[in-house]
Amino acid sequence: MINRANGIFMECDLMAATGRNLKFIMTAALEQELPLDLLKEAGIPVFSARAVASGILQSRSFKQSGVNAAVVITGVGPERARMAAKAICQALSPHIPLFVLNLGTAGLPKTVAGSSPVNARFSPGSLLYPAEILVPDRGFNMVQDRYFPIAPASNCPVHDISTLISLSEPLLSGDLSGDAASGVYFGKKGIAVDMEAGFQAEVFEQYNIPFYTVKAVSDFCDDESLFYDNLSLIRDRFARLLSPLLCGHDQVSVVIPVRNRPQKVVRAIDSVLSQIQPPRELIVVDDCSKDDTAMQVEKRFGQAVHLIRMDQHGGVARARNIGIGHSTGQWIALLDSDDEWKPGMLQSLSEFHRQNPFFEISQCDEIWIRNGRRVNRRKYHLKQEGWIWDISLERCMISPSAVMFSRRLFELMGPFREDFPACEDYDLWLRITRFFPVGLDPEPNLIKYGGHPDQLSRTVPVLDRFRVEALRQALVQERDRRRIAELKKVLRNKLWILKQGAEKRGLVRDVQRYDALLQGL
Repeated sequence: MINRANGIFMECDLMAATGRNLKFIMTAALEQELPLDLLKEAGIPVFSARAVASGILQSRSFKQSGVNAAVVITGVGPERARMAAKAICQALSPHIPLFVLNLGTAGLPKTVAGSSPVNARFSPGSLLYPAEILVPDRGFNMVQDRYFPIAPASNCPVHDISTLISLSEPLLSGDLSGDAASGVYFGKKGIAVDMEAGFQAEVFEQYNIPFYTVKAVSDFCDDESLFYDNLSLIRDRFARLLSPLLCGHDQVSVVIPVRNRPQKVVRAIDSVLSQIQPPRELIVVDDCSKDDTAMQVEKRFGQAVHLIRMDQHGGVARARNIGIGHSTGQWIALLDSDDEWKPGMLQSLSEFHRQNPFFEISQCDEIWIRNGRRVNRRKYHLKQEGWIWDISLERCMISPSAVMFSRRLFELMGPFREDFPACEDYDLWLRITRFFPVGLDPEPNLIKYGGHPDQLSRTVPVLDRFRVEALRQALVQERDRRRIAELKKVLRNKLWILKQGAEKRGLVRDVQRYDALLQGL
């Protein structure tokens, strides 16, 4: 698999590459395969591979355009695919995009040695996401992540298949049985064939650039005319796939969970209702407060707030899940009841997503107030953009009050774990950052307060207990060797610290449990 350890970006790095830098590249063999009108409407330019090779991405006019995403048309066949990929890498070197997404067509062979006819469940226009990409002629294979970093809409299913095979010559017989002796195809379940993705993947892997491919079924490798007959259907499918990323971001639902904080939540609500760009709705979930918090919200804000009263105390995770479940916007923004936003928060984040439409999740920068005084954050707390999974293992790198994410992402990767009284955000962000890059709006539009007695991190003891559980769950699901090693390293460190603390407090059972977990790593 591609190593993303170096795929972490900060704003200063991004600025140094190509103006505001190309963070996302899309490739396709032919223009006819893509919904060009949709891309043009979103301001995403389309270049030929020849234009990229000639230096258009380094031109002053392009650098000043502020474009963060582009499409490159590679041309048909393995040689053109490799040449286009090399041109992209050389044009952007030494900085690399967050990821490359190859969209294109693939044929389904009717006969595959050793396989049942599982391909029969797909039809022209079906979108396929292969678990692995093979180039038999070159002995290359790449395992794709479980998810590609665009969360599909509910009306645009993407089907998992076993293998995409990239061939140097067209397969027009519809039969892969002739290669059964090599064992390459034997026993594969769900196979598609193309002439580009594997050759691009090979080049991008050399440059350590994350690469993904989604294919639309065009034919059954036995009738070339079907390819052209199905192009309009294929464009429609890709339009559905991309349309959620290219729509507006003004339909934002804001969710505030609260418990026993009448004064603080009033400040938080005021900051939402004072936004330059108002949200679609503001949902406040009262987690069975024992005081008059709910009454104060209802009395002061009335119909401006959708107030949900929980009938029993369930914790912040359950309150957030309930609020998101009642929301109707396509984007969700969270705000803790003890924080507040500056008036430009939603406007700035929405504009950031319009300029960077490939992010499913982003956050703004923030200002810290502790005990009434502004404090500077330590270097390791500074927010970063891109693939931040590695740096998220030690500590939570996303602030709930600073974040905005798509509903489809939450439906795919959520919900918050309701059995976690704390660190429920750490757990969810760990799951998300494993497969999705995180955007960063550098505007400090969040004022984050701390130091008060009812701060959650101060009322729940030994927070690392829950981080360890989140890491253990991640370890069970992980397939990549490098990440498995990194998870075990962080787990050993946290378990050792927990064991030491338990020994000091004389908690024998806890010591034994931590010892057992350490021995199992």
